[in-house]
Amino acid sequence: MIYLDNASAMPPIKAVKDFLKKNVTKLFAPTNAYYFEGVKSSAFLEEARIMTANYFNVSPATIRFTSGVTEANNLIARYALRDECTAIVTSQFEPLSVLESLKNISQISGKQLLYAPLAEDTGVDLKKFRDIIRKNKGAFVSLSHVNRLTGRLLQVSRITEICHKNNAVFHCDMSLTAGRLDLDLSRVPVDFVSLSSHNCGGIRGAGLIYSKRNIRLSPLFYGENNEYGLRSGAENILAIYSMALALKDLKINQKQNLEHSAELKEYLFELLKKSKIKYQSISEQNQHFFNDIVNLTFQVPDFQTFLYKIDLSDIAVMPINKGLLPYNSIRISFSPETPKIYVKKFVDTL
Repeated sequence: MIYLDNASAMPPIKAVKDFLKKNVTKLFAPTNAYYFEGVKSSAFLEEARIMTANYFNVSPATIRFTSGVTEANNLIARYALRDECTAIVTSQFEPLSVLESLKNISQISGKQLLYAPLAEDTGVDLKKFRDIIRKNKGAFVSLSHVNRLTGRLLQVSRITEICHKNNAVFHCDMSLTAGRLDLDLSRVPVDFVSLSSHNCGGIRGAGLIYSKRNIRLSPLFYGENNEYGLRSGAENILAIYSMALALKDLKINQKQNLEHSAELKEYLFELLKKSKIKYQSISEQNQHFFNDIVNLTFQVPDFQTFLYKIDLSDIAVMPINKGLLPYNSIRISFSPETPKIYVKKFVDTL
């Protein structure tokens, strides 16, 4: 298969596969057990916490593990229920785990749900965003680090600055950029961060929350007080450690990976122009765009048949939801291990 849907799920990277081969049958004991196997599980869990904290350049005490980004986003969204939160601000391009959670909280609490205006290139319009936050001081803001359909990057430092000047709390879903971009939270003091293991080269079944030391969250479920009281249920040690290991490995090779994704994107558009295929793409711009995600719109008479033919050619891409972008749009997305030949085979098939 020519796999070009890494924004939905990235296959486990080599370092993770090597780890799993050695440990898939070993890390099974509960982390709260007093005997040796339990202590070993607990040690792997805390090592993963330290590795993840090092990636973000924060204290391990600010990291909490979850079952995935859906749980993480739901937990963080509940912060908006607090009395001090005056309104809720998000965008139409957020994942459903954010949009549906915030819609529900808006209905329960009666707090207004506002959508950040977007610029023509699908980035948040900073001037209009600032006006909304000034009128709604103390709001809860949830915006992803990258537009998941076009690759447009959020100006996180500017959004953080605007929020904090107006007593707003800012949550940023960094699932699609974690491991691939430099995310030093000591320099950009975002209040909450969420991400998922399967988006950064780990295996499915883990996610995490970063929250500032002075911000506490309420649990969704009650039972054993795992993750320092935030959640109950057994931790998925293999998935959690694979996520931490992937972040560590990707950071070590970050410069090389960034160059690789830029080369793939440049090669894609070079081949498209040579082929004379009619297309449109917001993602062709380079400034403020994430090279791993490319949006393409085609002039085809029957888009559904077009998608079937791509699938029958053993190529995995993601069609864009109606209403958000032009209907005949697909998203292709790269990983650090995407070979260049995949791009050529994709364009040849088009």
